[in-house]
Amino acid sequence: MEPDFRAIADCVLEVGWSRSGIMQARHRLIAAARGARPSAYPPDV
Repeated sequence: MEPDFRAIADCVLEVGWSRSGIMQARHRLIAAARGARPSAYPPDV
């Protein structure tokens, strides 16, 4: 786990989230970021 994410996860665990809840939220955030990112390549015409 990346150090920055571990620090955030530790804080969130302190307020009562479960580790599985944190990982689910992380996966949703990554998926949303990938969906919002414009494509690096133009579509084929």
